[in-house]
Parts: sequence; C-alpha cells; structure tokens
Amino acid sequence: MKITSAERDDITRILALDHNYTADAVWQISVANEDDESLITSLHTSSLSTEVRMPAPFRPQALEQLIYKCDYLWVAHEDAYTPQTNSNLDLLVGYVGLVVQSWNQNSWVACLGVHPNYRRRKIASRLLDVAFVQARTLNLRTMSADVTTKNVPATRFFQSKGFRLCGYSDGFHGAEEIVLFLVSRVK
Repeated sequence: MKITSAERDDITRILALDHNYTADAVWQISVANEDDESLITSLHTSSLSTEVRMPAPFRPQALEQLIYKCDYLWVAHEDAYTPQTNSNLDLLVGYVGLVVQSWNQNSWVACLGVHPNYRRRKIASRLLDVAFVQARTLNLRTMSADVTTKNVPATRFFQSKGFRLCGYSDGFHGAEEIVLFLVSRVK
C-alpha cells in the first residue's frame, strides 16, 4: 500500500467509495439542568442487540464540499491483481483530508474513509499518521475531529489514536445528527 497526495481523479474515486459502516453500539447523551447556571451532560455508549448497518453520515455532495475545503488530502492505493486482465489494478482504498486552522494552531480531520473490504488493516491509522506528520511540520498544537453519535467504531478508532472527547453539538450536519467533538495533542 502506498499513500500519496490526492490528485483530481482521486476525488471521483473517493466519492464512489461505500461509506456505510456497521455498529454494535451508539452514544447516548443525557443532559440535565441543575439550575440556571449549571448544566450536567453525561455521555455513554449503549450496546445494540445486533450489529446494524448504518448509512453514511453525510450526503455525497457534503463530502465533496468538505474535500474541496481541505488544505491537504491524501489517498491510500493498493495494487490488486486481476486474473481476467492478467494485470494489476490500482485501487483507492482510503483517504484523509486535513483542514489547517492556523488562527488557533489546530488541524481538523475533515474527512476520513476506508473501503469496506480494507477496513481493520491499519489503513486509517497510517493515513492519520500522515496527517499528524503534516500537523507537526506546520507546528500546530492540536488535531480535532467530529463523529456522529451513531458511529461508535469511528469514535473508538480516534480514541485509540489518542483523541479524547471534548464536546458535542446537537445541531450539527443540519440538525440531523448529534456530533461528538474529539481532540488530540500534536506530538
């Protein structure tokens, strides 16, 4: 597998990827007002009775808009032998897009995806590592990401890479989803 900067042709291939995922849990948020000056929020995962196939958390047009906002976009390619043509086919198996927010020395993982047949092979980890290298090169202090409460696998992935929950919004993505915000120090 090789990771390179994306080229214009890669964007069409990114948009064509299957962005659905499966989840065995969801995040639940409980909010309570103790009084007018305090708010208590509780976040916890709740297991589902069976693994559920979830739709992509965004419309393709929204992903395309995000991609064009990225300051950096990298793709992971893998050569796959095809016996029918007796040749190697260059497959786009993953991508990550990074937005630089220099005003607060932060970078934001605007988009990250891996082809379903290539998940759990550390491709997302390698892509995120490339993004961290770029953030370090730019002397940024933090990297942030946002994940819907339904996408527990993505939240677990980011947590395994050192991200921690730092907030949520119930009006994100056009108020269609509750989104968790995560942040990590750039080391």
